[in-house]
Amino acid sequence: MDPVLYIAVESGNIDVLMHNKDKIGVEVTPNQNTVLHIASQLGKTECVQKILSVHPLLLRRVNSSGKSAFHLAAKNGHYDVVLELASCATLLDASELESGVGAVKEMLRLTNEDEETALHEDVRYNRFDIVDFLTKEDPEYLYATNNDGETPLYVPEGGFHEFVEVILKTCKSPSYSGPGDRTTLHGVVIFKNEGIKELVDWNKSLVQKTDENGQKKSNYTLLIVGKL
Repeated sequence: MDPVLYIAVESGNIDVLMHNKDKIGVEVTPNQNTVLHIASQLGKTECVQKILSVHPLLLRRVNSSGKSAFHLAAKNGHYDVVLELASCATLLDASELESGVGAVKEMLRLTNEDEETALHEDVRYNRFDIVDFLTKEDPEYLYATNNDGETPLYVPEGGFHEFVEVILKTCKSPSYSGPGDRTTLHGVVIFKNEGIKELVDWNKSLVQKTDENGQKKSNYTLLIVGKL
């Protein structure tokens, strides 16, 4: 990437950025990050606005790790940038999208090389406001597992009780799958998370599920009862 362009984004210099707007759509870093990736990762909301005004299709570009600018903004907790990117997505012509879904949903459902959506990463990095936004924007989507066998509902097994609550309340049919045939209930019991009551209230059949070692939730009954 042209150092002048990179420094302009890093410093938030809009004048220099727009003076080089002919390069915005083509310049990338060695990791294939576009100018929009850099601005989104750094939380430069005004730069993001200007970049999208001249090259809105950068919204769909991914880097060498399969991450979009939206992934980077969400992971780093830049809520204003997330909203700006989502706003731009609503302006894109949904008829151009191969998946047939809206541009915002396409962006939210995009997975990186680890098969993780933005929601996976936001739960992991404790970005509650963004998790709340993402689940409300696309409550019908059935989030699949990442390469480690984790769904967004399983990710907070070791903590973040409020994330379990918001996912259960907002998503229509959240998957509770985890690695090794464990479910979220296995995880929260093992890690002594506070989300046990919400999970059992939501789906009492979880108590009867077994993991790959044949361990039922009934093996954890005393632990569960002690926490309800």
